[in-house]
Amino acid sequence: HLPVSERTQTITPTNALIMPQISQLPRQLLESIFQRSYAPRFLLDPTPERGTRTPWLHSIRTKLVLSNVCRLWNEIATPLLYEDIALRRWEPMESFMRTIDDKPEYGKFVRIIEIHVLLTEEGDYRQSLIDEYLDTIIIKCPLLADLRVPTIYPLTLGTRQSPDLWPPITHLSLNLYPGSDLLHLLRLSHQTLIHLSISLRTIQKDPPSTYAPIHLPRLTYLAISEGVWSRRSELQGQAFIEALEVPSLHTLAIQSLLPEMIDVLTSFLESNGQNIRSLFCEWYDRVDIRGLLDKCPGLEHLALCHGKLSYPISHSNVKWLDFEVWYNDEPWTWADAKAAFPNLLGLRALDTTGNLFLPTVTSVRPDIVVSDKDKFVLGFPAIRLTHRRGCVEIQNFRYKIKEW
Repeated sequence: HLPVSERTQTITPTNALIMPQISQLPRQLLESIFQRSYAPRFLLDPTPERGTRTPWLHSIRTKLVLSNVCRLWNEIATPLLYEDIALRRWEPMESFMRTIDDKPEYGKFVRIIEIHVLLTEEGDYRQSLIDEYLDTIIIKCPLLADLRVPTIYPLTLGTRQSPDLWPPITHLSLNLYPGSDLLHLLRLSHQTLIHLSISLRTIQKDPPSTYAPIHLPRLTYLAISEGVWSRRSELQGQAFIEALEVPSLHTLAIQSLLPEMIDVLTSFLESNGQNIRSLFCEWYDRVDIRGLLDKCPGLEHLALCHGKLSYPISHSNVKWLDFEVWYNDEPWTWADAKAAFPNLLGLRALDTTGNLFLPTVTSVRPDIVVSDKDKFVLGFPAIRLTHRRGCVEIQNFRYKIKEW
């Protein structure tokens, strides 16, 4: 045994021994720490907004700060900065193109690209430039997995690319008419695609009335919105949806649902609804969704962006019900929900902001909080998500409207 003085000296090392320098931590651990310093992607809405303090921009600033600390941190944070790119204006898009042209290694960091560049009118001269830029992105970002292009004009994206050059796309989010360009994209990605979000728009003067079967064997998530609705787009949208073959589909999200689309989707679910486990409905007009529920016998999770409906609904297998109350909507009560869904295990009221309804119900599982003692919190300087029993609330602390 050591004397007391020696024992004290032995168990009381200097601060330098207790607190190793952060630069000595493994790179993987530093990267994990960095990734937890900003909000996860589903809480970040990069769509153009007024102001300069949105959660999305806060996450970008956080990554920039991390990359400017030292050489080691720069090597770790730079891939994080470039893995998720949102181009919201024309100037940043041109800057990004120059970057991946001057530093090709940066293109290998890119996993997600979302383009919100607004073209003011059809025939805008920048249309051809965007097509050219997107083809360049496909070549210079070989690991791109998530492509989001919510533009209202037709693109020739991918039509000049051979399958050998096409990256392993798993997520596509497009605001395109279901024409040859979209079909070509789906053919290029049909073996890897698991998530498809599409707005059915009619831009063509003479859109096709029928489509060859579109087989997407790995697709598990499908989100559909009508976009600009007309009788012509109804027929075109119906033909496109009926051509889909999605044997692995388990989540269907319907946005901006209009009455004219109900019969189309009911017919689609006749052959694709057996494996549906989650149905999310976000619409502007009230419609009757009972036919959709009947075609999904295995449905477990139902999310409605309104409160209690004006007509009775029921389902024997639904276990989780989410709803978001708007204006004068009547909220669901546990008694009403239990009467409609006898196997119900949980009821959640959602209070989200912006366009976060679908990302929230998709990413925040209802079964992670099942009792009053449970609580799930994601807190960041710009945004905070709190999940208690019966409630999911998102608070955007730093959003501030810019005075014009």
